[in-house]
Amino acid sequence: MKKQLIKNKTKMKQKDIDTLPALRPQRIENMFNVYENIDGTYFYNILQTVVLPEFPETYIEYYIVPPNMAWTVLSDKIYQTINLWWLILLVNNITNPVQMPEAGTKLKYLKKAYVGYVLNSIV
Repeated sequence: MKKQLIKNKTKMKQKDIDTLPALRPQRIENMFNVYENIDGTYFYNILQTVVLPEFPETYIEYYIVPPNMAWTVLSDKIYQTINLWWLILLVNNITNPVQMPEAGTKLKYLKKAYVGYVLNSIV
């Protein structure tokens, strides 16, 4: 018989667990479900698929990447926080965050006014 490793199979987010620190809404960790092991430790399901909600083209703006621009720096320039780098990758269907954007690349990003809506809609 297989030993049960997960104590709580209910899908939870970190914000739903009082014993874990609260995270700012922009943090990537908020996208993933949290589960509890039988020993009481928590873990993220980072293998789940992240689906952006449908949004009109009017939610989008563009940015031409200058030389030597890291994703976190790009996020800071666009959103004034380094924590939304992952959103830029998702909007552009980029799956490898280790590969930095090439200079001259035209990237899409969500207008700041719509970021909260999208963050609250991610499933």
